[in-house]
Amino acid sequence: MEYYNDPIRGVPGDWFKLISQLYFFGFASKDYKSFDLWVLLDWPKTVWETIKGNITWERKRNTKNGAMADFMRLFMTKLPKPCILATNFRETTL
Repeated sequence: MEYYNDPIRGVPGDWFKLISQLYFFGFASKDYKSFDLWVLLDWPKTVWETIKGNITWERKRNTKNGAMADFMRLFMTKLPKPCILATNFRETTL
């Protein structure tokens, strides 16, 4: 997720502005017809688990093609169960 759109100028990204209830993230398959790995998050629970220190995020700068944005990333498979509404890497109740 985009952390800062422009870290040098302090322009915040989606990390600071996202107010949705759900957040979908996935990696496209090689043929771009499906997702190899995906997750549908309960975003408010994800924020709460982050505040409690139960999710470790890594801030990573995008250095390709002169891009300015940096991102917060994590390993999907390490997300706490309460954050996950649906996924293809773990059984869920949806």
